[in-house]
Amino acid sequence: MSSLGIPTLSNLLGGLLTQLPVLAVLLVGVLLAVTRWNRHPRASALLLAGLVIQLVVGLLGLGLSAVLPWLVGSIPGARVGVILQLVTIGRSLISAVGWGLVLAAVFADRGERERR
Repeated sequence: MSSLGIPTLSNLLGGLLTQLPVLAVLLVGVLLAVTRWNRHPRASALLLAGLVIQLVVGLLGLGLSAVLPWLVGSIPGARVGVILQLVTIGRSLISAVGWGLVLAAVFADRGERERR
């Protein structure tokens, strides 16, 4: 296997720059979850898990979008389409789990007063 070429590296960096605002929001959410852990442990754990999943999916997605064309370069076009669809479905399902955890965090650790 050869190393990544300059076009691939520039695509990766360009993708990272375009996703920087989203990644920054996710990192701020991680910091908030960690700093509020003592007051809301369950909500913070759910939020932290969901946001870490989103960070991993996002970063892996950036890496895959840069590397996958290089990896499937020798595979016929029809198979590349199937591979890309499977990768997209997998990323979507994992991302849905992450957002589900974030949503669960919104409703976790509610006191009796807040439930009324």
